[in-house]
Amino acid sequence: MEKRKHSWRIRWSFFLLTTMILLCGCIPSHFRLYTGPNLPEAELATLSIENISSFRFSIVQFDERKISGCGAGGLTGPCILHFLPGEHELQVRTGGLFADFGSTKFTAEAGKAYCLRCEQEATDPAYTTYNLEMFIVELSSGRRISTVIWK
Repeated sequence: MEKRKHSWRIRWSFFLLTTMILLCGCIPSHFRLYTGPNLPEAELATLSIENISSFRFSIVQFDERKISGCGAGGLTGPCILHFLPGEHELQVRTGGLFADFGSTKFTAEAGKAYCLRCEQEATDPAYTTYNLEMFIVELSSGRRISTVIWK
């Protein structure tokens, strides 16, 4: 009887651990990219990620600050960046063996939410070639404000 009870506990622990790991991958990480006291959302700008492609990519730098674990696909998870309004530069990296790096500059306004979007479009019926486009959109208007330039 004791052996069965022990086996049940191990399976239950494994189930809970697996569930926690899966749920943590869905909850966005928040990055506070300014110094000083906490500010209300009305005084900050935010940037989230939306991936409408099968590509893995990540934000690797915001202005002069290195960022780790913020992206779409692979080992990076969803994230929201909180930062002061003004002129900013964002650097991104696509995943995979042959990584590409790109950057974009944009001006953010206080109280506005922005989204880094990645879209992939096949250029042939067999899906062997494609166009990849990454850009920043101001969410309330849907207006594209900046496009990533690949290096």
